[in-house]
Amino acid sequence: MKTYKVKIVCLLVALTALLILCGAVALCAPTREIASAAEVTRTVLKAPTSNLVENRYAGKSGVKVLHNDDTFYIPESYFIEIEGKLFGNYYSAKYGDIEVFYESASAPQTQEMIFEENEKLHPEQRLYLAEGATANVGGRDVVDSDIIKLLGFDEDDTEIYCSVTDSSNVTTYGFIPRESLQPFNLPYQAKTEAERQLLIAEQAKPEEEGSGITEGGNIAPNTSLALRIVLIIGICVPAALIMVLLFKPSKEQSGKRNARRKNAGDEIDYDDSRSFKRND
Repeated sequence: MKTYKVKIVCLLVALTALLILCGAVALCAPTREIASAAEVTRTVLKAPTSNLVENRYAGKSGVKVLHNDDTFYIPESYFIEIEGKLFGNYYSAKYGDIEVFYESASAPQTQEMIFEENEKLHPEQRLYLAEGATANVGGRDVVDSDIIKLLGFDEDDTEIYCSVTDSSNVTTYGFIPRESLQPFNLPYQAKTEAERQLLIAEQAKPEEEGSGITEGGNIAPNTSLALRIVLIIGICVPAALIMVLLFKPSKEQSGKRNARRKNAGDEIDYDDSRSFKRND
């Protein structure tokens, strides 16, 4: 019986070790984002940022695109969706609601990213004419009732490339001098802003040497809840079975204890090696 118990205990210990090993491999393996029903995967090129923590707002990036006959630079942290190569060094791309051309001597450094279904990849910054200022976009004068939205910057960052939509929902595109617009601050794209806030929080946090704990006191922040539950069950159940097998009395020991209780009133010194089975 003891040999049988030892084998069972060894088997459970091996099973527990295997589950722990599988859990460790799962924790260390690189995670791959999977888009949910409310999310979409897009092939994008991101405009790089400079000094993300120190600069509170987005400025002009180095990503240059061509729209109609105008060339402009998109803001830092925003995206263009590369659709395919056209001719020479030009690639067709989508920037918000407009089709643009992106020039690159080599293949664009795109990446597949997951976005919320309604997440904006282009800025939604509305602009307003400065008091007393005038502007002409697409051959028509801009008036106060027009909706002006920022799209990018010119080479010298002195003019803003804008879309201008009038009361008839007709949209034209062109540059407006900065001095003709009220001052504005352009926030980063949502993903980059979240990254910036995380970096700021990490810099403000005191370093804890020798601690394996990561964000929020979580040892493994990127693991799913289901995986953690499986690991906990896989470790606790074999451990509980081991305890039961180790401390569960054998039938022989139970018989001896029952016999002692039955004859508790007799002044007889029972020998542990003696059998209490009745001979009929």
